[in-house]
Amino acid sequence: MEAEYGQKVAQNELFFRKQSEVTFEMQMLAHSMKRYLDSLVEADKMPVPDAGKGLSGTNMFIMGYLFENRDREVYQKELEERMNVRRSTISKVLRIMEKKGLICRQQAEHDARVKQITLSVQSLHNLEMFRENMEKMQRRLTEGFTEEELEQFLYLIRKAKKNFEQENT
Repeated sequence: MEAEYGQKVAQNELFFRKQSEVTFEMQMLAHSMKRYLDSLVEADKMPVPDAGKGLSGTNMFIMGYLFENRDREVYQKELEERMNVRRSTISKVLRIMEKKGLICRQQAEHDARVKQITLSVQSLHNLEMFRENMEKMQRRLTEGFTEEELEQFLYLIRKAKKNFEQENT
């Protein structure tokens, strides 16, 4: 019994040392990025009506995406897919953002069941600060990377994402 237990421990130890290293490092990187972005937002003390806790990195990402796509209609489903989150998750985030006055949701002209999502006037006033924070994040993330390393890093991230996209089809 004790020998079997020792064998199981050894197998699991090898697995967790080798296989989960990538997963762990990715989780820690995502967590570090979120904390860094949240600290930038907090330091800026961006004026947000009814903000409660203020802006999150997720809020900034959505706002950046809406700004980049301001010349066309954006709907919740697109944000779900772009962020790879469930409908309930994006619904909650958008509801909070609307309450904070960051976005507006309007019924689509072509389909009353869906709502178009746009930036609010308040968000448009804060875009310069958002852009600066995203640039700081990008610089921090890629600090010390050569151009070749950055290209390889992006290639590997996209390849890993594709592995999950194949799983979901």
